[in-house]
Amino acid sequence: EQSRLPKSVRLMSLLWTLTFPISVLVCLAFWTLINPVWDQKMRPGFVLLTEHFVNMWIFIFEFLINRNTFYLKHGVIIYAYALLYSLWSVIHFLAKVGVSPDMACHDYPLDECPIYPVLDWHHPARTVVVVLGVCLMTVLLQLVLWKCTRLRDRRFKESGFVPLRALEGMRESSPSRFD
Repeated sequence: EQSRLPKSVRLMSLLWTLTFPISVLVCLAFWTLINPVWDQKMRPGFVLLTEHFVNMWIFIFEFLINRNTFYLKHGVIIYAYALLYSLWSVIHFLAKVGVSPDMACHDYPLDECPIYPVLDWHHPARTVVVVLGVCLMTVLLQLVLWKCTRLRDRRFKESGFVPLRALEGMRESSPSRFD
């Protein structure tokens, strides 16, 4: 019987598979759909830049220096997250949750303002196109990240490091207290 990595490591790997691509998607979506660099409506301050740009580069830097795995088959968690987020945006619309006064939109009463202008369910066809476009971008991004993972692992292998996925089949000499 082959041993498995401790649950805490497997959970970290699954969370990495979710958060790394999401950080890139959030950055791309924010600077193209919500606050396009060619038509900025929000002034980029420290918090905005940290949340929607610096965060992504920290993940990319971590990806380049570590050996975290990135499996395509685990990418389904990203779609589960996207489905839940999309469902929440519909509930937000139907329940008329609205937004805080400092985020008020000009097209609707405060309780009907969408979370983001691109998720405006007052215009469902346009919103579905955006959601499907983001799903397509997610597929492409996952393929790019998977290929980059393979290239990175090849670099580690050539330098004498062993990728983390090679350790998954190894037997543990003693049970882990994290299982």
